[in-house]
Amino acid sequence: MRKKSKPSFVVPNSKSIMRVPSRWRKPRGIDSKKRIRQASEGACPRIGYKNAPEARFMHPSGMKEIMIHNVNEITEGLKNVVLRIAGSVGGRKRMEIQKKAESMKLRVLNPRKQKEHAAPKPAENPKEKKEGEKK
Repeated sequence: MRKKSKPSFVVPNSKSIMRVPSRWRKPRGIDSKKRIRQASEGACPRIGYKNAPEARFMHPSGMKEIMIHNVNEITEGLKNVVLRIAGSVGGRKRMEIQKKAESMKLRVLNPRKQKEHAAPKPAENPKEKKEGEKK
């Protein structure tokens, strides 16, 4: 099942006047053409644009998307789902979640590349450097 396409819901004049940002604000003016739903002013959000229950919370790939906050939320019965790790999860727990998802062959939508710690550089002795320059 595919999601319905929706029009862009924007503030009146946002496409023609630079100082008006492209965002949604409910029209409240008494003379607002958009408030009285004049067709030329563009669409307003309404309940009719809601997707079917089967299509809600779906990723564009057609699989159900699940938000993960910790390792325990990845259960054994997950199939045909994609995982999104919450933004509040730190680096160490994120790596644990990614390893478990990889072992279960689940796709993570927002993986982070593992940072490899470089070996510390040996500290140079300034006296040895000066002796080498004299020679």
